[in-house]
Amino acid sequence: MGNVISSNLSLRNFVPSDYPELISWFPTAADLRLFAGTSAEWPLTIESLSARAEVEVSEAFTAVLDESGVTAGHVEFIRETKDQVRLGRIAIAPDLRGQGLVALLLDRASEKARTAGFRWISLLVIPGNVSALRAYARAGYVDVGPSPVHPEYIKMLLRI
Repeated sequence: MGNVISSNLSLRNFVPSDYPELISWFPTAADLRLFAGTSAEWPLTIESLSARAEVEVSEAFTAVLDESGVTAGHVEFIRETKDQVRLGRIAIAPDLRGQGLVALLLDRASEKARTAGFRWISLLVIPGNVSALRAYARAGYVDVGPSPVHPEYIKMLLRI
């Protein structure tokens, strides 16, 4: 599809009408594990997304290409402390991967976090998810080793 990098990516609240499309992005258990780690069971369902929203574990956003309205990605914010938010469940739509959109998604998430008063962003990555590790390092995140809370993941940190 070529590089269709757009600076017109925005984040809007993730709503129930977004659930079916997000679910379609993870056709296998392995795909879902890269997205949600151990926090979701395969197959991902409307009911599990609804339950997560009801308990307010996180604040979820859909990334949209403004000029076309195409859904491009997904990200969640999980408050860790007054000054730090953790990004979770980060994904780019399968047909848009490899075009640099993850950098824009991370940038928009940083802007939103900064505006909300956070000074640090962390994220957890499954060891071996090389493409995610590279993308986050390019965006300025630093590998700080295993997560103290979830040692099965690599913790990465960015000051914003």
